[in-house]
Amino acid sequence: MSESGLVLGTIDLTTDLESFFVEAVVRAKEQLGCSVSVGATRYVAGILTTSAVRVPDATGGSEPLSIRVATISSLPPREAFERLRQLGDELLYACGYFSEHLERRGLSRSYAEQLGSDAYARAERMLAVPSASPGTGLFHELAEGFRVFVQLVRAVADSLGAASARSNEALLSLYERWLRSGSAPLAAVLAGRGLLASRGPVGSA
Repeated sequence: MSESGLVLGTIDLTTDLESFFVEAVVRAKEQLGCSVSVGATRYVAGILTTSAVRVPDATGGSEPLSIRVATISSLPPREAFERLRQLGDELLYACGYFSEHLERRGLSRSYAEQLGSDAYARAERMLAVPSASPGTGLFHELAEGFRVFVQLVRAVADSLGAASARSNEALLSLYERWLRSGSAPLAAVLAGRGLLASRGPVGSA
């Protein structure tokens, strides 16, 4: 998988793209053994669906993330909410797919994850209904479990990357990624191709 986005060559585009990603996220949930609501599952699948055809730039291009976050406070509520939701979505996708790329651009994974979590938390507060039970909203779930959702996106990315690997160079890249991350989807593919020789340190890709 390249850093340009999802590998569409591994996806049957004759099927519904969102359904494909819903199934992919459900499989990732099963692999990781995590508990995620149906609503959040579909929401994350929606982010992946959108990103399959338009890769978001969570770093904001030439505008520092800190400036981007600061300017949201001065916006009208509706626009502020959309900017916060969009920022959370972009950082979730970027942390799951491009964590190494972010770090090469000087943005640590932990900082990006915290910004993403904060963006969703602020969006949730803007939607808060006095009569609703606290801590039950979609964006609250995304904020509180941001790292879990990053792991889900990364598992989907690993599955698609593994499915698209054909050349020896691509397989070597997958093996090196597995050594760093200990990814279950990558381990399964590498084992199936007789390339899984030893277990690398568990970390983050």
